Amino acid sequence: MKQKGRFLGAGMALLLCGFPMAQQAAATPEMNNSLGVPYGHNKRAADSLEGAWAYEAEGVDYPYRKGTLLIGRKNEAYTVQVNLPQGSMDGYQVTVKDGTIRFFLNVDGVERVAVSLEQKGDTLQGKAVTSQGTFSVTAQRKLPGKE
Repeated sequence: MKQKGRFLGAGMALLLCGFPMAQQAAATPEMNNSLGVPYGHNKRAADSLEGAWAYEAEGVDYPYRKGTLLIGRKNEAYTVQVNLPQGSMDGYQVTVKDGTIRFFLNVDGVERVAVSLEQKGDTLQGKAVTSQGTFSVTAQRKLPGKE
């Protein structure tokens, strides 16, 4: 897990994940949130994996139980960053097929965790497989103005 010496602002984290700049989002009414990701009545929002997701993993060690998934795209490939109070982890070998995102995390530099999440509207549901077992993971899309 990479440790952060100081708080990394949300704007920088989003930039690192390949999200469009907020100025581009203001160009059209359909893309009216700070991530440049459409929401509201726009059909793309419910179908898009891109954005911020508040997740909870049942039964895992406390430091990893809750956090934020930032899913974006860079050069047409999906990217995943997991933000936790004590730092962040980048997902690797990210694949998306039929509404399911799969990726791996390297936890504490020694544990390879496989994550698979299926999207159903503004919810992701799935599992994380570790050397300690399989754990249920759920995530809710974080919408602007709602925490």
